[in-house]
Amino acid sequence: MYQLKNLHIVLTYKCNLSCKHCYLNCSPNRSEKIDYTLLASAIENLYETNPLRKISITGGEPLIYPDFLNLVRYCSNFDVELILATNATLMNKDIANGLKDLVDKVYISLDGCCSKTHDKFRNKRGAFNKTVRGLINLRNAGIQTNLTCTISKENINEVPKILEIAYDLAARGIEFRGISSIGRGINCSKINSQELENLLETVSNETSAKSDIYNMKTKKERFDSYPPCVAGFMKASIMPDGAMVPCSAFVNMTKIDNMDYIQKREPSEIWNKPKSKIWNMLRTFPKDIDAKGCRAEALSRGSIYLDLPEANL
Repeated sequence: MYQLKNLHIVLTYKCNLSCKHCYLNCSPNRSEKIDYTLLASAIENLYETNPLRKISITGGEPLIYPDFLNLVRYCSNFDVELILATNATLMNKDIANGLKDLVDKVYISLDGCCSKTHDKFRNKRGAFNKTVRGLINLRNAGIQTNLTCTISKENINEVPKILEIAYDLAARGIEFRGISSIGRGINCSKINSQELENLLETVSNETSAKSDIYNMKTKKERFDSYPPCVAGFMKASIMPDGAMVPCSAFVNMTKIDNMDYIQKREPSEIWNKPKSKIWNMLRTFPKDIDAKGCRAEALSRGSIYLDLPEANL
């Protein structure tokens, strides 16, 4: 029997930005969102039937979701770690103060050390300044913040300065990721795994006095484990249309797989007996296959069993 420990919720595909590397193809033009009552019922069902430890709320941009604060308050009633992922451009003082004592940590995307780079990544002028302001509002509200930075050839040389920003704004950690070839990321300029590894080693050595706050995962830490990822084993995602999938990165599996929707089946039943062929392939992944990296990206390239040491989603 598999035990769900990490529930990932994609509230909406609508976003105030249109990031060039978004694997979900989110944008201001999207309108899909999950029904609040349906979602609340699903969370309760999964909490009562599994040793749920973590609920992650994201989008799109979750702050756009009409019932965002109601959902956060509802989730805070459960004995779980509650995490929010946001671009922080809409994080004003009132919202930040309203989240105090409700969320355990907030992950914020920062993909450049200045407006020129970050705004280009995010396809929105002024995004960098608004994100930094949102970070400051969260810090002043006493909420733990962590940064995520997606590395490409366009911003790889800015990483040392991005680290300084993280330190100056009192971020508790920063995680670097490569670009996925899913969604709009397929058209982005990527670096290979060795370039990323060399970069992180260099930065780690240069900032050794501050490295305790940085979460710089190496290839070995990220990939030397079985199964290749925990999607479908300990983690599941609920999507804006009510689909329950092993991970949100399998967003395109609706075209090739049997889908389960929380409108039609109890979420706990979906978890215990998924109809999805892909979900069952993940759970029966052969131990003799050396397949590193993101399984959704592997599937997008032709086979869920591909070895992708450079896939760093």
